[in-house]
Amino acid sequence: MKKNRFKLILDIIMMVMLFSMYNKKTVSMEYHEIGGLFLIGLFLIHNIVNWAWIKNISLRLTDKKLPTRSKICWIINFLLLVSFILIAISGIMISKTVLINITGDIVLWKSIHYFASALAIILIGIHIGLHWNYLKGFVTKKVKLPAKIGKILGAALIAFLLVTGVYNTINSDFSHWIATPFEDNIKEGKGLRRGLNAGLEEETLDPGKFSDIVLTYGSITLLFAILTKEIEKRT
Repeated sequence: MKKNRFKLILDIIMMVMLFSMYNKKTVSMEYHEIGGLFLIGLFLIHNIVNWAWIKNISLRLTDKKLPTRSKICWIINFLLLVSFILIAISGIMISKTVLINITGDIVLWKSIHYFASALAIILIGIHIGLHWNYLKGFVTKKVKLPAKIGKILGAALIAFLLVTGVYNTINSDFSHWIATPFEDNIKEGKGLRRGLNAGLEEETLDPGKFSDIVLTYGSITLLFAILTKEIEKRT
């Protein structure tokens, strides 16, 4: 039980840190780059903590008796690992404060950085959706509410998350990032001026901006989590 609690706390810390990275001016460029590398370290710890499960599923991946859900979870975790590796490598290649002597095709690496970052949101959302019942059970044990009230509040929360998730998906830079590899103007370096690339000036920590960016991309992640939960329920 303590191990599960540790894993949940670790996951929450990782998600808050990740969402805060989706605007480099949320804190500072140094935070964006150094914090990003630290986040990669946390992700590796996450995989080490779950190594027994990863090893077990990896060895049984071609086993027909292995539940499809377990295979999907493994694939999502693998794709998350790939996306984090791409985020790390591309981030290093376009670094402005930590590893500034590395050079490369900036436009290409930025497009990879943006796309992998957007993909990570989708994959984390799917990951949460696949573990929705476990998370729901954990919360309901901690928050004691009458069944009817809990059901009403739960439905209202889901509706709110769906609305805000759709709104932020459309109005944030997420839709631009996920479409980056398919945009014709990438070769000219256009379309890369928003989001993570917006502005070169540094700003001091603004708690309001920090919470806004976390809530914006958190709601997009939870949108994909809810969609995954509903799809799994109906299949």
